[in-house]
Amino acid sequence: LPQSVFTSTINAVAYDPTGTVLLPQFSIGSGWRSMVSFDSANHFIVAWETTGSSDNTQQSSLDTHAIMYELVDDTGAATGTVLRDEFRLNSASFDPGDATLWPYAQMSANAGLDADGDIIGVYEGYGPDTSDFLTIPGDWLSSQINASTNADLLTYFDPATEDLTSFITFPGVPDVDNVIEQYLVRAANRGANSEQLGRLRAILDGVAGLMRGEANGILGSRFDADPQFNTLVLQSDSVLNAQRDGHNSRYYIVMDAGLNWESFTLRLLNERLGGFEDVTVNNIQQNNVFSPTLAVQRIDEVLEGADRTGVNWPENTYDGPVDVRLVDFQEILDRQGTPWEIRDSFGNPVNPLNAYVFEVTFQGETHDVDITMAPVGTARAGGADVAPPDVVMFERGFSGTPQTEPSLGVTPDGSFVVSWTQWEQGTDGSYTNKSIYYREFEETVDTAGPIVTDLVAPDGTKIDDGDVVVTDDGLQYLVVTFDEEMLAYDQATLEWALQERDNALANGLPVPAAVKQVLDSVTNPENYRLARNGVL
Repeated sequence: LPQSVFTSTINAVAYDPTGTVLLPQFSIGSGWRSMVSFDSANHFIVAWETTGSSDNTQQSSLDTHAIMYELVDDTGAATGTVLRDEFRLNSASFDPGDATLWPYAQMSANAGLDADGDIIGVYEGYGPDTSDFLTIPGDWLSSQINASTNADLLTYFDPATEDLTSFITFPGVPDVDNVIEQYLVRAANRGANSEQLGRLRAILDGVAGLMRGEANGILGSRFDADPQFNTLVLQSDSVLNAQRDGHNSRYYIVMDAGLNWESFTLRLLNERLGGFEDVTVNNIQQNNVFSPTLAVQRIDEVLEGADRTGVNWPENTYDGPVDVRLVDFQEILDRQGTPWEIRDSFGNPVNPLNAYVFEVTFQGETHDVDITMAPVGTARAGGADVAPPDVVMFERGFSGTPQTEPSLGVTPDGSFVVSWTQWEQGTDGSYTNKSIYYREFEETVDTAGPIVTDLVAPDGTKIDDGDVVVTDDGLQYLVVTFDEEMLAYDQATLEWALQERDNALANGLPVPAAVKQVLDSVTNPENYRLARNGVL
């Protein structure tokens, strides 16, 4: 990996097990922190990190790229043929020039191949936010809140009768914290004490927390099989680590209900980007009268149009990088006297009779990022300059526990194990120690193959293509090996399936799906054909 002040390029040499050069030094591309992985079919893949093109916040971020090669051909001759030219692992695309979906940085690339050419890529960095408008079945919480476990919490949340959803009490809440919060506010109003509120939060967060965005974690993408068959992205930027504890930045804009508002200006700072940006919210009147409904739309449009909130999260598809809602009268009252009370910048509870309250949640491309939003200058209302609306931070954005340095192992059938380092934190946010975690993922989608790797005689001799087997006692069986685990049923189950199929066909009925699955068994002799000189 030769480097200089100005450039960093990746070169490679391929050797056989004796140290003999198979492929003399050749150039991979520009970048650093490279790795290589092989499959059982003499293919290899090189992955690395590189400075990508402008990301969706107009910055040049780090990307993870890869190239797949053939090491030797069917005759054993070294080729180094490129099977898949340079492609991108993060925001998975076979065109590395495509716009990335997630900004900032994806790095520490690792890639692996299974036996039929599927590609798995893992890396660390900023990734998805899937928490918008979530619903989780109550059944998922029933083992933790029931008549014998945490029974005292049934008054506040009963998994047998309700789900954990965005739509229970507060209209249009947009993220995990907000979803949990509405149940906690309801519980507080039903008389839950502090210990019960803390316990309920821990239980709800233990399930809903897996829907949080990941701003500093381990991510993965999967690409469909051998280039001879498909060029298809199976998964992109999946979050692989289970601990997801970041929080979105959330603000309340409190506007005096006695003023006929015309416009106001907000200043935005994004911790991951330099400088600040001023945006003006205007056109918030209808027939010369301030419209709270129109204000929701315009605040959303103006903030989403800012450079510091990204450009690739369109409203119709992803609900944008910002969510704005008008907090209704009843919700403001429900929150009063609870830890989630809405207060002005002086710490006084907001009176819903005197104020409009707009909640702004930074999500999408800005999830789990510390965003600073503050009023700047004077505002306009009733044809005059007035003090700007009160802007109150309710939740500071936080990227959560960092996971770094992923490592990858892939089995021939496409299952894989990922390990990583996690920086553990104390309650004060300081790092206390590092731990190593791993997760195993089992392939459930078979995209190509299986491939027969060997044909073996009863005495253990490998039979190559064109070989003639001569035996005094006759050939009673052959051993066929495949490049991945095969579906296999015992003889009794197979005989049952054959009978069920014959019965269905005799009666003009469709063959049941359960029967078809058994008939696909590798132990079913009907799935094989013997040919001699090309003739069955």
